[in-house]
Amino acid sequence: MPNPDPTIERLKERAWQEVAALNQALVEGRIDENGWHEAMASLIKPAYLAAENPYAQAGHGGDAATWEASRGFIAEAIHRSGTFLDAGCGASGILMESVHRWGATKNLNIEPYGLDIVP
Repeated sequence: MPNPDPTIERLKERAWQEVAALNQALVEGRIDENGWHEAMASLIKPAYLAAENPYAQAGHGGDAATWEASRGFIAEAIHRSGTFLDAGCGASGILMESVHRWGATKNLNIEPYGLDIVP
């Protein structure tokens, strides 16, 4: 696995160094998959639950307008009624709510489901 560029990684997320260390520990066999999941959950859960709005609880650093600008492209892919799986859905479920709303604007019935590392 190539070493990530620290400058780019810092722009993507604040816990990139911890995640990289966990990934390396998994690759080297110092932790197993259960240990990796537990450690990742311990990084994610406090940050998401401490956030004061649903966008931040989903890992987004902006408001409703920036959410729509950065996630709204997903609506373009919705072309028929059906189910939508949000893997890594975040504490608030805002993406699932958004997908349901985006589908409704096209007269489509979208049933969202979420799967996250933290129950």
